[in-house]
Parts: sequence; structure tokens; C-alpha cells
Amino acid sequence: MKAKPQILIVEDELIAAEDLRITLTNLGYEVPSMVSSGRKAIKEIEKKKPDLILMDIKLKGDIDGVEASKQIRSRFNIPIIYITALSDNDALQRAKTTEPFGYIHKPIEENELHTTIEMALYRHKMERKLKESEERYRTLFEDSRDALYITTREGKIVDVNQSMLDLSGYTREEMLGMNIQKKYVNHTDRADFQEQIEKKGFVRDYEVKFLTKDRKEMDCLITAAVQRNHDGSIVGYQGSIRDITERKKAEAEKEGLHARLVHSEKMAGIGTLASGIAHEFNNLFQIIKGHMEFAQTTKRSEDMEEASAIVIHNTDRGAKIIKDLLSFAREEPSEKVLCDIVEPIESVLLLTEEHFKKNNINIVRKYNKTPTVEVNKAEMQQVFLNMVTNARDAMLPEGGKLEISVKQVGENVEVSFADSGKGINKENLGKLFEPFYTTKGAIGNDDNLQGTGLGLSVSYGIVKRHGGTIEVISKAGKGSIFTIKLPAKGKKAEEKLPKDEKRKEDRESLPLNILAVDDEEDLCKMFVKWLSLKGFRVESATTGKKAIHLFKKEKFDFVFLDIIMPGIPSIEVLEKIKKLSPKTKVIMMSGKLIGKDLVNELRQKGSSGFLQKPFKIEDIMRAIKGTGL
Repeated sequence: MKAKPQILIVEDELIAAEDLRITLTNLGYEVPSMVSSGRKAIKEIEKKKPDLILMDIKLKGDIDGVEASKQIRSRFNIPIIYITALSDNDALQRAKTTEPFGYIHKPIEENELHTTIEMALYRHKMERKLKESEERYRTLFEDSRDALYITTREGKIVDVNQSMLDLSGYTREEMLGMNIQKKYVNHTDRADFQEQIEKKGFVRDYEVKFLTKDRKEMDCLITAAVQRNHDGSIVGYQGSIRDITERKKAEAEKEGLHARLVHSEKMAGIGTLASGIAHEFNNLFQIIKGHMEFAQTTKRSEDMEEASAIVIHNTDRGAKIIKDLLSFAREEPSEKVLCDIVEPIESVLLLTEEHFKKNNINIVRKYNKTPTVEVNKAEMQQVFLNMVTNARDAMLPEGGKLEISVKQVGENVEVSFADSGKGINKENLGKLFEPFYTTKGAIGNDDNLQGTGLGLSVSYGIVKRHGGTIEVISKAGKGSIFTIKLPAKGKKAEEKLPKDEKRKEDRESLPLNILAVDDEEDLCKMFVKWLSLKGFRVESATTGKKAIHLFKKEKFDFVFLDIIMPGIPSIEVLEKIKKLSPKTKVIMMSGKLIGKDLVNELRQKGSSGFLQKPFKIEDIMRAIKGTGL
């Protein structure tokens, strides 16, 4: 049975008190006692702990009802309703300061009394629940292991918990009132965070860098929501901050290790290509040497013209092989480009097919026309090299057939490598793409074929990063089919200007004076001949010292500077040239594959671009045109 609410009556008129007690009893309340003074009320409350107090404002004794209520409110959480016949405004103003739950004027009406008591009891109950909820929230807030915070919309910190203080290194006094925007390493992150949270109402795992009190940078994740007022407008944000600095370091170390493993697999692949590279270059040298010797012997102009054309064609072939090889070997990732997927396949076959023939392996091409794909060519070369070398190893020593097919299936371009080799046991198929797992040396007990176990794992990762998949179908003794699926991107044609317009643009942007700086004298002669033919005034220097000397004597609009020079380092030459003539455009060039970090450093020093050797006269003209001279 539900207990009746207990109400203490504080009234110095006995008859009035008794009438009130009878009324309360009839209304279903219990009156444990009645007292006539403030002092007695305080003592009675200590013993009885009533649910509500009916307090007359005017009482006998040294403290009246208002003073008694002040003391009761400071010690006990019990609602008080004033009973008064007073119309004294000062007394009512004093009564307000004690935050009463209501007023009842004498003479008392039963309905008014009942309504006021019920409203007071309900309000008190709700306030108690609210307070308990706030206390639970505060406990959770303070005891949470996550760093919690509350800020205004402008960024002023309103509240933080102990974990936030531990994370940042500040005291509570230092943090409260601080603007959180000052703790962002990149201030633009704050504006981006604010835009996202106000658009969606929350953010989850928003990554930023924060500064601690001792100026150390932390990688953090913010999960937060907006705070709104009664009209729905945003007044602030509350959320948590999680430190992921150590996790980021571990991920970077893992990525670094993976990159080194991938590069080691590339180097193993280059070893596989070595014999093919030697074969190709020996053929190129023989073709060039033979035609040039014949032309020199006959002295006929038509033979010289034919030999020159053959030399240019075959040096272009050699340049492409070197470019592909350098691109394949580079450690840093290059950018994705739109291309026909056959291109990276053929660049691999160019250097491997001869070796396959020697091992009695026939390559059959079945290429259908397909849309272009967006790929990192060097990475795809690595994948395809792995596919063909695995197929080769599976067919040794007997030889066999490798069928490479390219076709479009739905939204994908599919490349399949089907070999007639040993195949793979069913129990091993699920392990193929695991790092360091290899079947080489295990199938057929061929210990001469030892693999690193990284090739397929690396290939799987590359294809996955391209939004594709690798699938395998195989049966022991029946061969294997590896199928790579890549998203088709469609073909993007380059806009080409009419020849007359291109020549007009070239003429309008020609510089006046050009200086070529390279330690290879024949290369300097080439620059002088090529660019003089185009109407330029050209000087050359084979050392940085001579280049600076020439620069002090006359003005040059454009400089081609080799990155690796004897004597004064090229970066120092670049800096001196830019100091002597800030408007001069300097294009750096090199036969080595240059990393992005060095290219960026050269740009910061004043370089206007970079040319990879070997290059054509068209490449030089594009470099000149691209500077806007």
C-alpha cells in the first residue's frame, strides 16, 4: 500500500493548526506533528523527516517563518509552502528568497490547499530526479576514461573532465574559459569541424592534431554533438577527444615496413627482368650500330637518312624501357593515370617474352578493345610481372602455354592469365594471398623454385587499392587462371590544337636567351643545335662555375640545369641564378629518377619544372611554353 505523504504544520495559533490538521487528514495526508515556532520546527524535522512543510510566515519566538525556512532549506531538501494572512510586501519579498514551493492565503480553501500541496510534491519529486540525473551525469563525466569537454559555439571551454586535464596537461582553472581553437595545430581544422558538426548535428571520429600545454602535437579523434537552446538554435558543442598518437605511429611503422617489403619484391622482380633488359638493349645497340656503320660505309644520303630515322626510333624504344624500369623501381608512389590496360601488360612482356621462349613457353594474346582504366602504371606492372613469373615457374621445366586475355565484363575490365602448369592443391588456394606463403618448391618437390611469398600478397593489396579484385581458379595438374578485375573509367581524349595554332602559340611564348648547363658536352651541343634551329640564342656551360660566370656577364631568360654536376652543387647554382635574376626560369633535368621530396625542394629554391632524361625537342618546347615566357 502506498504510504501517505507526511506533512509538518508550523502554526502558532492552536485552533488554526488543528483545523488544518483535520483538513489534511481528510485529504488523505498524514500529519506526524504540529509545532508553534521556528526553533521547534527545525528540531521536529530532524526527528520526523516529513515530506512537506506548511509554514506560517508570522511566528512567535526569535525567528519567524522566513528565517526558519532559510535554515531548513540550507540543511534539508524538503519543500515548503507558506501560509499567511499578511499582505506585507517586504515580508513576501523576503519569503521569495527562500524559494518556496507555493503560497496559501488565510482563510484556507480546501481545493486550493490540495492543489498547491500536490503541485509542490510533484515538483519536488521531479527536481529530485533531475538532481539525481545530473549527479549521475557528473559522475559519468568526471570518471570517464575518455577526455570529455563542453564548449560554446565560439569555442570557449565551459567544462572538462579529469581525463581531459590529464590529456592536455592543463589544470581546470587554466582550461575553463580558454578558447579551444588555440589548441588546434591547423586552425583551418576548427572551421571544417564546425561546418561538419552544424550541418549534420554531430561528428564521429573527426581526425585533428591538438597541442598539449607543453606544445607537443597529438593525433586525436573527436566525437561530438551540438547543444541547442529552447528555440533550436545551436549554443555549443559537447563531445569526447581520444588520443591516437601511438596508434598513428604504429600504423606509420607498419606502412613503412609494408613499403620496404613491397620494394624488396620489386627488386626481386627487376632481377627477373635483368636478362630480358640485356637482350632488348643488345638488340637496340646492334640495330643502331649496324645501320650507322652501313651508312658511313656507303656515304649515300638516302642511307644516312634511313639510319638517322632508325637511330631515333630505337633510342625512343630504349628510352621507354628505361622510363618503365625506373618508374617500376621507384620507392615512392606515383600518381594514377588513365590508360589502356594493355600498355603495362606489354611493357612487362617486352622484357620477359624472350626468356619465356627460351624455356619453351608460348605466350598467346587475346586482347579485346576495352575502356581505359585509372591505374598507377608502375604498380600494375608489378602485378602483371608477378602474374607472368608465377605462371612461368608453374610451367618449368617442361614449358607450356600462357594465355593472356583482356576483355570488358559489365563495369569492369578483366585481365586473365591462364597457364598450363602444375596447378595448386585445393587446400592451398585459401592461403595464396597471405604474406610469406609460397607454393614454389613445394609442388612437384622442385627446390630450385624458391619464392619470397610476398608476390601475390603485394599484388592483392595493389589491386584492392585500385578498387579491383583478384580471383583464382586452379586444380593440381591442370593449370591455373588468375583474373584481375579493375573498374572501367571510360576514355578521355586529349584536346589537340591545329598545327598552325600550335606554331603560333609557340612563337608568341618564345624566350630570347637560353643557357644549357650539363657536364656532358655532347648534350650541351644538342641543346645549342636544337634550340638555335627554333630561333633562340643559346649558350652552354659544362660546370656550375662557368654557368654563374656567364650569368654575371649577360641576361638569360631560361636555364636548363642538370641536377648532378661536378664542382658547385646544382642546388647552389640554382640559388645563385635566382639571386642574380629572380625572373629567370630554371628547369632542372636528370637521368636519374628523382623523388617528390627533391622536386619540391628544388621548387622551393626557385625551380620552374623538371625534365626526365632522355627527352625530345618537343619536351623542351613544352617546358619552355609551360613557364609562360
